[in-house]
Amino acid sequence: SAPPSPAPAPAAAAVAAAAAPPPAASAAAAVAAAASGLLGQQDAREVRHAEGRTERLFSDGRREIEFSNGLRKVMWPDGRTTVLFQNGDQKEIHVDGVVVYHYSATGATQTTLADGSEVYQFTDGQFERHGPDGCKEIRFPNGTSKHIFSDGSEEISFADGTVRRTAPGQKGAP
Repeated sequence: SAPPSPAPAPAAAAVAAAAAPPPAASAAAAVAAAASGLLGQQDAREVRHAEGRTERLFSDGRREIEFSNGLRKVMWPDGRTTVLFQNGDQKEIHVDGVVVYHYSATGATQTTLADGSEVYQFTDGQFERHGPDGCKEIRFPNGTSKHIFSDGSEEISFADGTVRRTAPGQKGAP
């Protein structure tokens, strides 16, 4: 029997995970292992198309398309889609509209929520949330946080408790 596909990451878990440092054995690694064929190709039916793409249909319900340029797309039975890019980046598209993009070169993760909000997590611990209205929340590893409001005003809270506010149009003013 074919091994089970990795469990989906619910949208709330994706956002919560974005606020914490990535675990050593990440879900992205599990997806990559599955999509790269490390879970095995047994019980797969393969169809090669004239334009150079190869389609594999697995007995566990997975469908994988490999394009001639090296791009791979895996459609999971639960409705998720994983795209594996030639540069090592991965994009996970969830049925609830959440899209999680893993940047291979930097280790950063970008999660786009169904409402258009974007959450970024960087390997140094920096966290950002960008709202669809233009507001931004940034938390730096040194304890400083910065809020940029939709009207352009900013509030910076430093680790020592100092707070600096700027009015719209005075970006970065002391």
